[in-house]
Amino acid sequence: MLPINKIASRLFDIEDYFFERLHNLKFSGIVKCGKLSTNSIYKEYATAYQPVPNTRLRLLFSQLKKIDFKKYHFIDAGCGKGKPCFYASRFSFKSIKGFDFDNKLIDIAQKNIVNSRLIDTTKISFEINDATTITLEKKPYIIFLFNPFNGEVLDLFLKNNAESIKANNGYILYSNDKQKEVLNNHKFTCIWSCPERKLSIWK
Repeated sequence: MLPINKIASRLFDIEDYFFERLHNLKFSGIVKCGKLSTNSIYKEYATAYQPVPNTRLRLLFSQLKKIDFKKYHFIDAGCGKGKPCFYASRFSFKSIKGFDFDNKLIDIAQKNIVNSRLIDTTKISFEINDATTITLEKKPYIIFLFNPFNGEVLDLFLKNNAESIKANNGYILYSNDKQKEVLNNHKFTCIWSCPERKLSIWK
């Protein structure tokens, strides 16, 4: 017999499979760093694309029960094919946006908007952009990171945006939180964490 943890893992994989099938979306697959479609000088600092499991998204969002989502904009930094944005459509965000420097991944994300079913995609958009140069508008954001890049790129992203995020009462939802020291360096405070699943929320 399979161990309980492996059975649970397979059940979670099934959940992700049916999330894609039910909504006619395409997130699956892994794109290694060397295969990313970008001319950015920071390409080597990116991590491979793979979709975040629903279980991680659900656990992170479940910690925000007291948040009035209507006051916030959702941003997925390094969004890939856009899965967290479609998951976020369950909540009443003012807007939902993903950005990535890989044009092929953004093309798939945009096609997901066109092809999706049983999801309100009116607030979802995707754009080609670079985390090292993007400057977010001065709005209240909930920002999602699935460890999309290394500490150097995260540092540049926060140098441009940390003060605005904090001034507008923003949150960072961090999955596979390998670069936590960078957030600490920019004076963010961890308000929740789940070390065994490498999840944390910062403010």
